[in-house]
Amino acid sequence: MSHLIDSYKLISNKLKKKKFPLRKPNYAEAIDQYAQIMNSFKREGNLMYAAFCCLSIGRCEQAIKNSSSAEASCFIDSGYLIWENEIKAFDNDYISFEENVTEAINCYLLAIKRFSIMGTLFFELATILKKLRKYEESAEYFNKAAEIMRTESPITAINSLKEAIQCKILECDYKGACDLLDTIVTIALESMPQENRLNQTIMVNHEQYENHRVPSSISLSLYPYALIEARVSLILLYILQDSFLKSQSHLGKLVNDINDNEGQSSDLTDETIALLNNLLMACERKEINGLQAIQRELWSSLTDMQNDILQRIWCANKMLL
Repeated sequence: MSHLIDSYKLISNKLKKKKFPLRKPNYAEAIDQYAQIMNSFKREGNLMYAAFCCLSIGRCEQAIKNSSSAEASCFIDSGYLIWENEIKAFDNDYISFEENVTEAINCYLLAIKRFSIMGTLFFELATILKKLRKYEESAEYFNKAAEIMRTESPITAINSLKEAIQCKILECDYKGACDLLDTIVTIALESMPQENRLNQTIMVNHEQYENHRVPSSISLSLYPYALIEARVSLILLYILQDSFLKSQSHLGKLVNDINDNEGQSSDLTDETIALLNNLLMACERKEINGLQAIQRELWSSLTDMQNDILQRIWCANKMLL
């Protein structure tokens, strides 16, 4: 291992030396040398030094100015190698240094400046940060991904925002989660046909399309699902925050949305709507004895994230006993 590190330092020092001020360093040769050492580091399991080699290759590509995509690819690979090292340490409960995470983020940001697939890179960056339980930073980059993808693929932007919302909830930033849910409502309303233009219902499970580009006809059928799901989540979050008037307002809008998109929206039944209303009234009146029964009845009708919010509502009210 030490001889590889010495070789890496030797190449780096050679590039820095200026024995011949008018002669540029041989970056092409350095790229080949770094690549060989990088592969050796990978074989020996030293991902950090492999990442440093990859980053050095990117710097050489930048100096040559041959291809911005090649340069960006190096920065992505470097960042990903650092992530792999961090995730491995995280999974094994090893002590990790924050500068490694910062370095990985910087690698991705360098790539984003030079690549056209910025939304995808922001999403990937956010996904890894979420795995490392850095929820605040993860939500920020999921939101940036959504902003970029909103025009080209609104349904992909919605899915990215849902990831950001989950991070906000895990951070107990319920107001921030509501703000992002309001954005989903706006995107869904903007993206749906103004009147029911789809003559047939395309019944799909929207979750299987998450994080993937989907055909436009299927995308159109997903917006009612996204709208209804966002409304239900808003109702639950406002109940959790004791904002009962806002919750009541969204409950009324939920009924209207279901009626307006009949046959295309969610599988919510009249019984589920009634249960949400009972949940609202019980929490508003602090009638907590029946909350657990309502929770059991609602559980199968909600998403995992909504059930998490519902559990938080139960725990918050249980403390009143």
